[in-house]
Amino acid sequence: RKVRKVGTRSRVDSLSAIDVQHRVPSSPSLSSPLFPSLSLSACPMVFCLYIRVKVAAEFVAEFKERWGKLAAHCRAHEPETLSYELCASDQSEDEFMIVERYPSRDQLEVPHQQSPAFVAFKAWWSTPGVVLEKSGMSSNETGIGYMAK
Repeated sequence: RKVRKVGTRSRVDSLSAIDVQHRVPSSPSLSSPLFPSLSLSACPMVFCLYIRVKVAAEFVAEFKERWGKLAAHCRAHEPETLSYELCASDQSEDEFMIVERYPSRDQLEVPHQQSPAFVAFKAWWSTPGVVLEKSGMSSNETGIGYMAK
């Protein structure tokens, strides 16, 4: 197989319909399960946050509106932010999953968490009674699988 590097994506010429994203920590023994001989060690890592929130019913509309404004701010002023998405539960109107993806943890901390838009949103959703439950995790993408086709 011949692999050609194009930005952060590689193209496998013998399987031209498949693009493989590589974003993993350096590790000489790590390879893709689809392409075992393909080294992924030289590729940058993507830092992710996944936050599950349950919002008080009376604040759901305001939560969505404020999130939309924050997401628009991120799109306009944080060019390095890879993804910033609010997913609504298909089972409960007051539960959401926030998905954030950055080139590194540093990009989350500055500029995102320092921006006036984020600081204002965080102050609002920290008001007692707005968010009833919140849990989440941070992680690093492995490059095994894909986030978009």
